[in-house]
Amino acid sequence: MLINPRKVLFIVSGFPATAVWFAWYFDLWSLMVICLLLAVPIMICDAAINRGPRVRTYEIAILLLFYLPLVLYAFARLYQAGGLVHNGEVTHEFGSALYFSVVTWTTLGFGDFQPVENLRLWAAGQALFGYFFMAILVALFLQILSRGQEKA
Repeated sequence: MLINPRKVLFIVSGFPATAVWFAWYFDLWSLMVICLLLAVPIMICDAAINRGPRVRTYEIAILLLFYLPLVLYAFARLYQAGGLVHNGEVTHEFGSALYFSVVTWTTLGFGDFQPVENLRLWAAGQALFGYFFMAILVALFLQILSRGQEKA
C-alpha cells in the first residue's frame, strides 16, 4: 500500500491550526509561535503537491501577507508575557511588545528594548525567520511584476 502524500499533508496541515487555537485558548504563546512558523511551509507544500504547477505566485504571496500579522502578533504576545527590558526596568505593555516584535522581525534592532534572558533565543529566531521571510516575499513580488511586464 502506497502512502498518498496529498492525504498526509492534509492531515499534517491540520495540526498547526489546531495547536494555534489551543495555544490561543490556554495563553501558550510560545506554542502558538512554533505552530505559526510551521503552518506556512506545510501549506505551501500542500498547495504545490495538490495543485502542482498550477500554484500561482500571487496566491503564495497573499498567503504570506495574511500570515505576517499573525506571526508578529504571536511574537508580541510572547514578549508581553515574558517581559522586555526598557531603561533597566521590565515592562509587559502590549504596545511595546508589538513594537519590539516589528523591529526584531525587520532586523532593525534599535536597541531601546531588549528581551529578558529567557526570550533572547526567541528574538534571535524571529529575526532570522523574518530575514528569510522578507527575502521570499520580495522575490515573489518581483516575479509577479516580471510576469506582468512579459504580458505587456
